[in-house]
Amino acid sequence: MIRRRALFMVVAAILLGMESLQAQFHAVRVLGDYSAGLWRRLSTTRVEGWGGGLELRYQLTPVFGINLQAGYALFSIDQPDAIERWKWDFWIERYKGNIQATLQSDPNLSAILTPQQVLEATPLALTLSAEIPVVDRLIVGGYGGAGIYFFTKKLYIKEEWKKYYPEADYAFSYSYLNFANPKPGNPWTLLGGLEARYQLSQLFEVSGIMRGNYMIRTKGRRGYEQLPFRYLLSGSVSLTILYD
Repeated sequence: MIRRRALFMVVAAILLGMESLQAQFHAVRVLGDYSAGLWRRLSTTRVEGWGGGLELRYQLTPVFGINLQAGYALFSIDQPDAIERWKWDFWIERYKGNIQATLQSDPNLSAILTPQQVLEATPLALTLSAEIPVVDRLIVGGYGGAGIYFFTKKLYIKEEWKKYYPEADYAFSYSYLNFANPKPGNPWTLLGGLEARYQLSQLFEVSGIMRGNYMIRTKGRRGYEQLPFRYLLSGSVSLTILYD
């Protein structure tokens, strides 16, 4: 609830700021993107995901604009020591020992435990953009800005159990997921990108974008220490609806 309230307050403040700057509402852009985490941290070997977003573009001059960007992305994470780094008290103090005791008590029982980790992100950013027409209907540009990278990192263990009954030569299998407590965060981020846009008509544009997010190192409650990467590289395609 606090997170949603913070998002609403930030967006409302930005929109009020647009009015005070007398910026003209120009376009709405819908994006889909693929992202990969670089400068990985915490012994992470892979971070990648898919997502999408929405951008409101306000025109200051024929060249410069201000953009409000919001998005969602779901990342999968490979981290060999994920359980140990999570410091999951229930697993460490109780459940791990129970599993070991259960397996030792029955030679016909086996289990495969696979940790799986994901990160859900809902970034919010404000950027300043510049654009230059190249040829008819083709525009190139770039942008830079800052924002807040809201995220929740989640860990669960996929447990696959098998019980063998030698008298019937039959094996019964079942599986389920065991979830750890999530770890949220909201560090500051700097971002910048380059794009090429092509105007299909007076109403629509399509574009391709390359973007980078740099996570600012912070301490304490902002949750930077839980991020598995320091730099995020994204490639996007988008459809824009023009309003002027």
